[in-house]
Amino acid sequence: MIAYVILDAAVRPDTAEALLHHAPPASYRSLFLGTPDATATASGAWLLAPADAPRLAQWLAEVERQHPNAITLLTSMRPFEAVFAHLQRLLALRLPGSGTGLLRYYDPRVMEQLHRVLTAEQRHTLLAPFTGWRTCYGQYVAG
Repeated sequence: MIAYVILDAAVRPDTAEALLHHAPPASYRSLFLGTPDATATASGAWLLAPADAPRLAQWLAEVERQHPNAITLLTSMRPFEAVFAHLQRLLALRLPGSGTGLLRYYDPRVMEQLHRVLTAEQRHTLLAPFTGWRTCYGQYVAG
């Protein structure tokens, strides 16, 4: 089992700089990287793999104490690249007509509402790669 964290950097403007000091580059990446929302990387969602970076884990514990709404804890059997690709694909939301939007599933308040309104199939699509998805509002499972 591999532990991952999604950090919503909107509440921590220093996220990019802090990550440089607390973790090797291979253990984190902005989910906005290479997307139409790439200009918002500094305040967007970041996928982190803290297992091999003890300083990162300590920093995340501090962030979670100060900003519980900024943290989503995930577990998966899949490697970082597969988890990253899955989560990045979920960002783009197709709106009626030809519009698109950003699905902020990484915000625990949004995830709480999503879990209530998604069909079982939609929840499965969102959560399938994960054996655990936990926020300050609860735990979510596919199905």
